[in-house]
Amino acid sequence: MNVSDTFKEFLQNLAIPNREKISYRYGEITKVLNNKYRNTDSTTSNSLQVGSYGRFTAIKSISDLDMVYILPWTTYERFKNGRQSALLQEVKTTIQTRYPKTNMRGDGQVVVISFTNYQIEVSPIHFFLAGYIESWGRGIEKIIEESQKFNGITPQFRWENGLWVEFYFNNTSNKKENTETRVKTREKILEIISTNPNTTNQELADTLELTVKGIEWQIKKLKEENKLQRIGGAKGGYWEILK
Repeated sequence: MNVSDTFKEFLQNLAIPNREKISYRYGEITKVLNNKYRNTDSTTSNSLQVGSYGRFTAIKSISDLDMVYILPWTTYERFKNGRQSALLQEVKTTIQTRYPKTNMRGDGQVVVISFTNYQIEVSPIHFFLAGYIESWGRGIEKIIEESQKFNGITPQFRWENGLWVEFYFNNTSNKKENTETRVKTREKILEIISTNPNTTNQELADTLELTVKGIEWQIKKLKEENKLQRIGGAKGGYWEILK
């Protein structure tokens, strides 16, 4: 046996025999999360295989595999301010719809899925927290705010061989119709406040699927139009609709 054959045999002895099964499960986890957060069936978009498996340096008998799933901005808005455990619980519950009989748990900042002979650790992250965009800048936030101001629609961010930003418009660039969209958003805000004067900006953002900054901008306009005022402070206060 020559050196070339010996080396090929060496590599074969290190090869992962169940690579196709592992890749399939990576894809299924990605698919169920994309269904939940992105309304798509893609088995590859918005996820990264990281660690030794993702770098193609893993060898036979690997037991711990790592995966990153990049969440949309709206999810960050729902789970910011120390709600990491609630986010992990939601991600775990979502994955369980695909693998209901598989043992899984939240552990720190990951969801651990225990398959036979190996486990996959899924880390749900956001672009700026992962370092794909500025760590402390406001670039992404500004894009979202301006889009919401323009036509009330939140752009979508996804990772597929790079950062993609998708803008959805109301089939019109007519300024009058864009204004009507913003007016309807304010009407919805007033409707929610009329039933719950104690509602918070975060609750309004969650209900209307806008950012908190977007809600603050809409409320500022309502105040300028003398349609809404705040009685009391942020804590203990309430909204009053002006007739």
